[in-house]
Amino acid sequence: IGSIYFLARKYEPPYNLESESNEKVNNENFKSQKIRSFILFDSLSEYSISILAPLVVLYLLRDLNFNYLDLTIITTVSQLVALFSMRYWGKITDKYGLIDILINNAGIALPTSIDNDDFEVYWDKTHNVLLKGQAILIRECLPFIEKSNTPRIVNISSTEGLGASPMHSPYTSAKHGVIGLTRSLAVELGKKGITVNCICPGPINTAMTEKIPDKDKEIYSKRRVPLRRYGDPEEVAHATLNFCLPSSSFITGAVLAVDGGLTIKRA
Repeated sequence: IGSIYFLARKYEPPYNLESESNEKVNNENFKSQKIRSFILFDSLSEYSISILAPLVVLYLLRDLNFNYLDLTIITTVSQLVALFSMRYWGKITDKYGLIDILINNAGIALPTSIDNDDFEVYWDKTHNVLLKGQAILIRECLPFIEKSNTPRIVNISSTEGLGASPMHSPYTSAKHGVIGLTRSLAVELGKKGITVNCICPGPINTAMTEKIPDKDKEIYSKRRVPLRRYGDPEEVAHATLNFCLPSSSFITGAVLAVDGGLTIKRA
């Protein structure tokens, strides 16, 4: 499922809140602010996703213990809302009444040249998933996010949103758009106390990069990445989690590159 999957499956030390002796998490404010519901929108792959068809992974957190609830593939945002209304919103709102955290992580990458005869197909599909999908999902979740005392929205962009690569104009433009969306909504929703931030992963070992030979990854990393390696999904997950902590309550509109130094290296 990608980077944010580990927020639910690998919530381990140094983030073990059950350990009173763990100085790294000795944060009474965090322990007292119980995150009731956490929603992550993620996607399958470029081979199985259709327009606005994210893989929905819904987690409920109770007393900061992760409990897996459901995983569903849908075809439209309206179906998502209808599905949750019928199956889950009642249970969630009756018990918790709100959503604390929304993370938009759906992603596809469809390389194409600008003169490709099917360019508009690639463009529309990419923008619908990467940019339009994020905006619509925020709109649909907003009434529940507004009820939270610690409302957080984290949008996942890419280092492509901070630069560019050839043959990726739909993807690059959409990822730039995610950063713009993040900054605009940070200003718009700030009066409601909602923080909106953005993560820009660089070269990460995920399903999107698993087909790249290890030798090529090593060459690329040594040439382009100051830390000289690909990142792990957990590292993106931890950076994302940081935006959700009480210690980040005065951070909004921020764009954080998790890229091993890729975007700052010039030679």
